[in-house]
Amino acid sequence: MHRPTRSSTVFGALCASPSARVLHGMDLGFGCARTVWSNRQDRVAYRQPEGHTLSLYLHGGEGTRRVRRQGGRGHPGAVCLMPQGHSSEWEITCDFAFVHLYLPATELRRLFTESFDRDARLMVLPELTFGDAPSVATALSGLATALGAADLLGAEAALSDAVVAALMLDGTTRPRPIKGGLAPHLGRRMAEYIEAGMDQTLRLKDLATLAGMSTFHFQRAFRASHGVSPQDWILRRRIDRACTLLQGEAPIAQVAAYRMNAISLKLNEHDGQARSVSATAGSPFSQKNSDQEAQDVLTRMVFWEFGVYA
Repeated sequence: MHRPTRSSTVFGALCASPSARVLHGMDLGFGCARTVWSNRQDRVAYRQPEGHTLSLYLHGGEGTRRVRRQGGRGHPGAVCLMPQGHSSEWEITCDFAFVHLYLPATELRRLFTESFDRDARLMVLPELTFGDAPSVATALSGLATALGAADLLGAEAALSDAVVAALMLDGTTRPRPIKGGLAPHLGRRMAEYIEAGMDQTLRLKDLATLAGMSTFHFQRAFRASHGVSPQDWILRRRIDRACTLLQGEAPIAQVAAYRMNAISLKLNEHDGQARSVSATAGSPFSQKNSDQEAQDVLTRMVFWEFGVYA
């Protein structure tokens, strides 16, 4: 997990806190990182922090206020945008959980230019405290979900969506209209690349690079051509592959191992408790009753992926 270490970052200030705790973290590349935190009974100050921070309150927050700001307290779904260099101080009196997306200034400018086809000097990330920004909240919530499922592809897609949504809050920034989907030869190239890497970690940035596009524009073009996002399309192809293997001669345990190696999952049990499922090929189940165990897990994996336990 990537962790900014300078004391002048928001991440560094939270690391120095005796109360803040890291629940999950993920390195998203190019200096970007995402962390889910919990905190309670604390007072945290960010003094002219380096880098930009996008924040979403996941649970609680009603006991959190920004010092020297009139009115307003946190709540689930509240969005905070903390641009580079903007100081703030926060008082926390109750338990709450929140997700932070950390973006170096250079990377945010690059994403701005790629997404909006505008000069980086025109970029404005507005400051926001306990704001109602549904598009940003949805993207950051997707980031938190992807982190819990160790879904790197989903996290990359959510990062792009969160950045674009945040930069559009100034009311003047809009992405250029999409002129069409992927060209036929690019569509074939994508299909071949995805099929060849079905049992490996697929990265959104690699797919976008292959298409010669930014991640944001690639997602839009892919959706225009296929009707779904790249991560949803890949997910369904993996399910189709597993079903095909089930219809063949491959042992069920081998099929389940393939699916478990293809992506990392968290399955929600009926009692609401989550447990991680991860394995390596050849050792996900005991030899005794392995096929039955594999069948049960594989069935639940398919249910989970179609949202039955969501």
